[in-house]
Amino acid sequence: MTEKELYDSLGYVNHSRQKRQEMASMVLNSPHLVKPLLCIAFEINNPVSSKACWVMEFITKKNLSYILPHIAFFTNQINTVKFDSSVRPMAKICEILMKTYFHKTKNRTQDILTMKHLEQIAAACFDWHRGT
Repeated sequence: MTEKELYDSLGYVNHSRQKRQEMASMVLNSPHLVKPLLCIAFEINNPVSSKACWVMEFITKKNLSYILPHIAFFTNQINTVKFDSSVRPMAKICEILMKTYFHKTKNRTQDILTMKHLEQIAAACFDWHRGT
């Protein structure tokens, strides 16, 4: 699947769990599409960005390791997300990252996330909570 096909396919994703799962499975089978999917997710004035966020949430739930190589990009951009339909899945990704980071057992997320990443995630989540 090319980046153009990825973008076009997002047009067919709707709120149904089945459609989001199908799209997530396609991306999981082509890991090189994670970064382009994140780029689409952060095109904040693009209505398709919310669909990309929904799919990223499913990917992260299935396998957190897919987002870890792009964590700097993710944390640098999350403060730009404003659509309600995008905030919820991005907040869920942040929750998954935090639960994994603060888990008792040593894990890869603890090795990758820096204090800067944690601060960026916390700031974005507080902004979303305040509604700004």
